[in-house]
Amino acid sequence: MKTTFNHPRVLFMILSLSVLILASSCGGGGGGGGDGDGNGNDDGGGQTLNEYNFRMDFGASDGPLPLEVAAILGDEEVTATLEGSPGGSYILDPESVAFDAGPMVRITTNLWPGPLGILNINLSNDIKSIDGNHPEEGTMTVHIGDEGILYSLTTTFTVAGVNLKYNDGTPINYTWSQFEDLLGSSVPDWQQQASFAYNIVSFLFSQVSYIVSVFPLIDEGDSVTTGDTLPAGVLPDGISNPGTRTLTDINGGEPQPGDTFRIDFQHFWKNDTSDDIDPLYDGTVRFVNFWRTSVNDTITGIGFAPYQGSGGVFFDGLRIYEIEENSPGSFTLDDTATMTINGGYTILFSEP
Repeated sequence: MKTTFNHPRVLFMILSLSVLILASSCGGGGGGGGDGDGNGNDDGGGQTLNEYNFRMDFGASDGPLPLEVAAILGDEEVTATLEGSPGGSYILDPESVAFDAGPMVRITTNLWPGPLGILNINLSNDIKSIDGNHPEEGTMTVHIGDEGILYSLTTTFTVAGVNLKYNDGTPINYTWSQFEDLLGSSVPDWQQQASFAYNIVSFLFSQVSYIVSVFPLIDEGDSVTTGDTLPAGVLPDGISNPGTRTLTDINGGEPQPGDTFRIDFQHFWKNDTSDDIDPLYDGTVRFVNFWRTSVNDTITGIGFAPYQGSGGVFFDGLRIYEIEENSPGSFTLDDTATMTINGGYTILFSEP
C-alpha cells in the first residue's frame, strides 16, 4: 500500500514554503492587550531573542478543533487526528526545534482497527531537530491503545538511524532511510506504527518552523505572490497555472492585538530545484487573534491563541498535491498521494 505518510519529506514540505526566522521588524501588539512596556502597552516592534519557548495546543476547548489530516490514496482514505499540548524551544541561529520530554500528542488513525489505531506519543527526554534534520539523540515511546495500554514501542534516535523495541523485547536497528520506509511494507504492524508515529513528530517539527516563517509575511502586509508555471498537461482542467498565494490582514492597517490574517492558496506551486518533489497548495489557512508582547524593544511573546473568543491557526480544507520532476523540465502530478488538512492548533512563543 502506498501512503502519503510513507514519505516523510511530504510531511516536512507541508506548508514549509519558506522557512524564515522571526523578523526583528515584526510589528503588531500582544493579543489580549499585551503588557509590552509593563503599562499594558506594546511598542509595535523590537529585536528578537535567539531562543524562545513555545507551547502548542491541539483541540483546546476555546481554540481550534483537533488537527485532522486526511490522505486520499487511490480509492482509500487514510486519516489521522491529533490532540495534545506539546511544548519545547525554538532557536533562531542555527535554526533548531526541540520538543520537551513528557506526553506529546495522541493520534487516532484508521490505519489500524479500533484501539490499535490509537497511538499515544511520549518523549522520555527532549528531542531536537537542527535545520530540519533528524534528531540525533533522544527516545520516543508510543503506547498503543485507548483505555489500557496494549503494548508499547520504544524508538531511540541516533545519528545513523533508530533502535526499535517492542515492550521489553530485543532491539532492532534501522538506518533512517529504512525506518522511514517501514510504513506500508511487510514488517509487523508495530514497526509500521513506530514509523508512522515518527512521521507525525516530523510533521510537528515542520509546523513550528512554518509558524515562525509566517511572522515576517504578516509584517510585510497584504501581498500576492505568483507561483511558478508548470508545462501544459501536468495539471487537470480547472486548475489555475500559475497559481497564487495571497496574504490578507482582515482588520487592515498595521498588525494589531487580536488581528486576524489569512493565506489563500490557489493552486500555488514553487519549483525547488534542490528536490525532485514539490507540493502544490490549494485552500486557506487562517491566523486568528495575533499575540505580540515586547519589553524594552525586545519581542518577548508572539503567536496565535484565544483571548475573549476564538484564536489559533485554522486550516480550512487545505489540500496538498505532489508534483514530481521526473527529469529536468518534465513534471507529473501524483493524484494518488494528496493530503487535506482541517482543524488546527494554538501556538505561543515566549521568553525562556
